[in-house]
Amino acid sequence: MQLFQYGQREIDHLTRRDKKLGRAIGQIGMIERHVTPDLFKALVHSVVAQQISRAAADTVWGTGYAEGFRTLHPAMLPALRFPKFNNAACRCARPNT
Repeated sequence: MQLFQYGQREIDHLTRRDKKLGRAIGQIGMIERHVTPDLFKALVHSVVAQQISRAAADTVWGTGYAEGFRTLHPAMLPALRFPKFNNAACRCARPNT
């Protein structure tokens, strides 16, 4: 997986702009942040992670459900079917009567 690239120039800039952030950067050091270069895939993953826990989203992303995401592009969305999730969403969306 690809990592977000930054260096001392970016760290210096952030440290100058925000002293509190600068102290945190000094304590924590460099962070390795994985990125998804395909912006559409990154957006879809972000939306999934907002709807369910991040850990669950990572699990879903790494399972067979994610097989279709390997070649995911916007034109494919209408054809995608996730019955397990659709059923769960329907149960959550029903009003209490």
